[in-house]
Amino acid sequence: MGVCEQPAAKYASHQNTRRMAAAVALQPTATRLLRLLDNRTTVVIGDSHSLNLWCALTCWLLSEGAELSLGASAAGPALVTRLPPYEARWLLPACASTGRPHCGDAAVDHPACGAQELERLATVAATEPLVVLHNPCGAYAGDHVRKAVQAALKRAPSLERLASHADPVRALCGATCAHPSLDRTKYRSLVAAAAGRLERISKARRSLGILALSPFTHFPEVEGALATLGLDELLDGAGSYDRFALSSIVWLTAQLRHNHTELIRSSLGFQRPGWSNWKQGTGNFDPSLAVGVSRRCATTDASCLPTVLTSIRQNASGSTSIRQNASGRMHPAGPAEVRRVLRSTECEARAARARGPNDDWRQEIERDAARAAGIPLLDTQRARLERWDAHPGIQGGRPERGNNVLDCGHAAAVPGGFDGELVALFDVLDEFEFAV
Repeated sequence: MGVCEQPAAKYASHQNTRRMAAAVALQPTATRLLRLLDNRTTVVIGDSHSLNLWCALTCWLLSEGAELSLGASAAGPALVTRLPPYEARWLLPACASTGRPHCGDAAVDHPACGAQELERLATVAATEPLVVLHNPCGAYAGDHVRKAVQAALKRAPSLERLASHADPVRALCGATCAHPSLDRTKYRSLVAAAAGRLERISKARRSLGILALSPFTHFPEVEGALATLGLDELLDGAGSYDRFALSSIVWLTAQLRHNHTELIRSSLGFQRPGWSNWKQGTGNFDPSLAVGVSRRCATTDASCLPTVLTSIRQNASGSTSIRQNASGRMHPAGPAEVRRVLRSTECEARAARARGPNDDWRQEIERDAARAAGIPLLDTQRARLERWDAHPGIQGGRPERGNNVLDCGHAAAVPGGFDGELVALFDVLDEFEFAV
């Protein structure tokens, strides 16, 4: 399926991912799934995480022997899956029929994340049975401090300017850091509205609206970098991209203030402090490299950087990537070599500690909303919460490339990578069938 080729390559795992087979009383089979979905159209709405789920479920059916063909439903163009005597339809993602260059970016294009599509489907459900799985783009919610810092660095992209701040996070986040706690109001309202629309769909005959939990993330962070900032109430929780990026900025600032600016430019390749969440530009700061270097130092002492780079130079003295000048003196290891050796390429288990104020707050809001609306939840917490190895690690391409990023949020496109979602879906459909 062409629509799934891009995410399959983008989220191929660079970690040693174990198969996520879950222990269940009745083993999931394609025949059983199609029996539960027979003569219904399944729709998956959300961002890139939802697109990956659509691909995983349909590809699993194909691997289990289901026949696939293109067809149509009242909701739009669909993939038809058959295992006689059962047949179910899967509404094609919008990007497959509109020719959009990227799939799964609903959160960027539509701040309400699928709200209009849910309204449309509530009308369609009156004439055609639907099973709708939706997450209101929780991966894009929150991160207020990180977003403010990132915007400030974009306005003033200077390493020297960043070095002028003793406390870079507070200095750059401005009024955002004046709030007493992370503002969850907007996402709570968004989820409640989505749950209400899914409830409307569930009231139609043989239709079901399911709220999917947001992904559980397992990003590493620079140890100790955020400990003294006093911002725990404002920062996203354990394993978050928020902490990964901000702890790296604190580390970078410490290096710059220790007069390592030219070393940062020449050996790490950072020409500016700004970074991209999804595809780095040449000269961008890279949080994954900052984490990797900090782990080699095993200390918060900023004087460690030259020692680490010297070690790389000595270990690679026979490599053609380490050049000598006419006098025989060794040039410092260049950015490509440093990146290859030092970059952090793996996600991490969450450190054992007391639960923080903002750990998994999105999922808490989603649970409350599903309970209030009386709709089922695609509950993947048991399967995902501790599975740090179930992410791609590096997103797309070879780890040493300069433009890819560390991805500890998406699920890896590997066999069994969505077993947790598959089992959760069976649980919901079994209960729904019994209720009917």
